[in-house]
Amino acid sequence: MTRAINSGTQLGWLIDDLLNMNRLKTGQLKLDKSFFDAKELGARMCVDFSYSAEAKGIRLINLIPDKSIVFGDKTLLGEALQNLVSNAIKFCRRDDTVTISFSGLGRTAIEVKDNGPGMTPEKLEQLFDSGTKVSTVGTGGERGTGFGLALAKDIMLLHGGGLDAASTPGGGCVFTLNIPPSQEFHPSASN
Repeated sequence: MTRAINSGTQLGWLIDDLLNMNRLKTGQLKLDKSFFDAKELGARMCVDFSYSAEAKGIRLINLIPDKSIVFGDKTLLGEALQNLVSNAIKFCRRDDTVTISFSGLGRTAIEVKDNGPGMTPEKLEQLFDSGTKVSTVGTGGERGTGFGLALAKDIMLLHGGGLDAASTPGGGCVFTLNIPPSQEFHPSASN
């Protein structure tokens, strides 16, 4: 039953990804920014992906501390983050670890890091090109659309930020959502 629910949830995310990619390209998607605690997003990812991580024997850890305040569209940033976490799990092997962390010193960033197989520099260059469908079968035979990372990058660009990736073959991957800081800060405001 849990597996069916998770499969349905992931299918819903796929449909949302495709619709939002179209809305982004046509300028129909607008940001609904607010202040919120990024730890909530990390916790939600750990719940939403618990089954797929456990099924592959992967540890999924939220290291985002309390009061890691972000100013952005919580729904869209969540969508970008879910694409990163989903990919990390997809390409990790049994006993690997995926961590979600936060940097608020000097910049605001949410990072997804894994100790999986990593990738070549050539593969890394193609990842964010929405004109090139890049889809690789995961370590457990998982398939994707090849559009998730391009969508995540577009979401970050819409925020005025960016999406960075670093990897070495055999050394895992690090994906970073860079969120521009807000001019005003309201630590008590969180949704």
